Amino acid sequence: MERLTINGSQSGDKSDSAEDSSLDRLKNVNSLESCEVCTKIFSIFKLPFEHENTTVELGQVSDILNSSCVHTTFVEKHRPLWPFPAQYENQPLTLGKNRNETSANLRIYWNTENAQGVQLGWPFGLIRKETEAEHPGRVRMLDPKWVDVEVLRNWRTRCIEDHGDACHQHKISNLESTRPLRLIDVEKGCIVITEEEEPVDKYVTLSYTWGQTKNFVALKSNFEHLRQPGVFLNGDIAAQIPQTIRDAIAIVRVLGEKYLWVDSLCIVQDDDEPKWQELQRMHLIYANSFLCLIAEEGNSSHGLRGIKGVSFERKIEQEIYDLAGGEKLTHQNESWEASPHAKEGYRSRAWTFQEYIFAKRRLVFGTGPLTWQCNSEAWYENLMPFPEAGAHFAREDNSGQFGWMKLQLPTLQALSGLVDSFNAKLLTYPEDVSRAFAGIQSYLRRSYQGGLIFGLPEFFFDIALFWYGEFDSSRRKVSSNFPGNATHNGLPSWSWMGWNGHIRFPEDCEFESIKSIDLVGFTEPVTEWYIMETPESKTRRKISSQWHQYRTGVIENDVGWVKKEYELGPPLANGFYRSKDLRSHTYSHESQSGPTLYWYTLPSVEPQNSPRIHPQTQYLYCETTRAFLYGTTDKLCDFRSKYRLQLIVDDAGVFAGGITLGTNYLRDSNRLRDGVPTTVGSNRMEFVAIAKGWTSMFTECKVNEKIGLGEYLSRYEVPDGEEGEEGDEENVRKWKVERAAKEDCVFVLWVEWMHGVAFRLGTGIVLEKAWERVYKRAEDEDLSQIYPRAEASTDEDVSQVYRRAENEHLSQVYKRAGDEEISQVYERAEDEDLFQFY
Repeated sequence: MERLTINGSQSGDKSDSAEDSSLDRLKNVNSLESCEVCTKIFSIFKLPFEHENTTVELGQVSDILNSSCVHTTFVEKHRPLWPFPAQYENQPLTLGKNRNETSANLRIYWNTENAQGVQLGWPFGLIRKETEAEHPGRVRMLDPKWVDVEVLRNWRTRCIEDHGDACHQHKISNLESTRPLRLIDVEKGCIVITEEEEPVDKYVTLSYTWGQTKNFVALKSNFEHLRQPGVFLNGDIAAQIPQTIRDAIAIVRVLGEKYLWVDSLCIVQDDDEPKWQELQRMHLIYANSFLCLIAEEGNSSHGLRGIKGVSFERKIEQEIYDLAGGEKLTHQNESWEASPHAKEGYRSRAWTFQEYIFAKRRLVFGTGPLTWQCNSEAWYENLMPFPEAGAHFAREDNSGQFGWMKLQLPTLQALSGLVDSFNAKLLTYPEDVSRAFAGIQSYLRRSYQGGLIFGLPEFFFDIALFWYGEFDSSRRKVSSNFPGNATHNGLPSWSWMGWNGHIRFPEDCEFESIKSIDLVGFTEPVTEWYIMETPESKTRRKISSQWHQYRTGVIENDVGWVKKEYELGPPLANGFYRSKDLRSHTYSHESQSGPTLYWYTLPSVEPQNSPRIHPQTQYLYCETTRAFLYGTTDKLCDFRSKYRLQLIVDDAGVFAGGITLGTNYLRDSNRLRDGVPTTVGSNRMEFVAIAKGWTSMFTECKVNEKIGLGEYLSRYEVPDGEEGEEGDEENVRKWKVERAAKEDCVFVLWVEWMHGVAFRLGTGIVLEKAWERVYKRAEDEDLSQIYPRAEASTDEDVSQVYRRAENEHLSQVYKRAGDEEISQVYERAEDEDLFQFY
């Protein structure tokens, strides 16, 4: 970090500070040069936008506050932020400005017997003087009530004329061109059928949150009336339309555009099949729009405020502070910034997630100044435009959350970050999750062979089933007024869509060699999966999970892949991990930058030949093995929050493996019984196998040192070899050490049953030897002992059972409705090898 020297020195001697402070009272504060502190603050804004991080020492706090200069009010404002009030006046005050920022902040360093650190002040900017052409200020004063509409029109014109194809084309190449079926003609004030209009080359979209209030929507019963000119401009229907939509119609006219698309009016909400088709191409509707109006503040009744003659007035506060010489500062209000990780409001909602990320231009109405975001630049109403800042802000906005949109390689890890971000968002109606994700899922079929089923890629299906939730993961429940069938609610337990909160897909070290940690590898499937509409369906579609064929070399893709022979040697890069059995080749892909290596290839999917979208039916069917094990409250390990394992043992108390909890961590822990069980109890759990592989978790977390259970001893033994060996022998020794830590295992799902269907509760890892020992004993057991009678009648409605079950303690959730029903419940199990998942 650079220290900026002004007036020939970095800081004055403390003995001189008091004298200087006294002299300040005699100086003429009407000139900037009359105050050294003000001069330093002003000068830091002269630095180029891309100048490296810079700090300026302003002096001791007490001296700065004792000055008669007007800057004391600005410094006083920061007092509430400073820790240890009794000590801060003797501390130095520093001014800092980071690279690629238009604002600066005050920084006070503190040091006590117990701690030390730095406290940052609010970001602030220098207000531009319009009368001085070379003035370094970048902030402009705003009308607190009304937007300067000419600024908006200028943004539109500049983007069209200066950016050209960079913003006319979407950031995603080869994205299908489409037009919505219906649009609002803002001049006529009614719905129009796109095909009946003259060629529609541009339209605007609106992204907003509906809120809890009842919204006027298009229905089959009123749709023809909505096509009558003027219906949205005056009259009874116009009065029923939410304020945000009414404002959007008027703003589109102000901007000189003709067409607007709004979901509630352009999709007939009770026409299910066409509605589903529109939802699946929602991403294309937003991606192909000329501009998207983003209503970040409030819900549909709040409006797009601040456009005079159109909407209600806004409230923008800019606190102004004086410096010497008539210069002025203003704070950047932190409440203006909408975090993509916000826990409430627009950025917290699942529906708006895809709308925001697919739009190529955005005009954002938030709690602060308006913002224009496009592929090339980002402009802020309160900042004077200058290209280097606008381009940087656009890159910063587009880099993190949009990286997956340029996905070239369809890996599970590439999908993991996207799904995690989406699934932490909020839904008013949890059963809407698949519809809110439909556009993204439709887009992802461009990359993932076979597409996705409820958010799980078919190609990796066996592995993807092993997704796991973090500490905040909990089961989604249908809303209280859900009108549909509870058994077809769009919330399958086997998919992350059936759960709320942060989730992850496993990091498979049998595929990717560059990893942060070497914990699991998937080597082969144990069953074939089918999907079907209901548990009784005779028609089942086989899921095309093909990762194993590529792993074993039965299929190899050479398009875009570079194949190199691999010989045992030093790691090829930082974080390089080998598969358990040495492979003869490594692969890299032309789309990847950096040292990214793989142990097998993946298929290529041409965007223009995207696979058709399969029906999203939520029941799975397979033939697999199962076993009963016992949970305990003993925590095995927590690997950087990637995997949190609880100990599971067999009926003799012998170590078997670990379980990753699929619902709220504390609730599940409380459910597990302390100690080692020796009889059937509430902590007896049923597991079913989904894949084979290896894990190094039990070695890494030193299970032998943590538990004193049974005869378990890890097969981990460091091979012979002396320290200091070099060359091939040393590399072989290191590989043997790695390999010995990777114990063969079975990846399992923890399930419980209701009405003949298994529900997923969590995932687990069981040592292969333990699995072979216990699953054979499970084959002949009587399931009626495990699922005691419920107090409900035998003809109780399934949906009532399901709803009641959601609120019951987990140990009571899946009890049977009556003894005479048990044979029916399990007759499809056929020797307890066949499973249907919901």
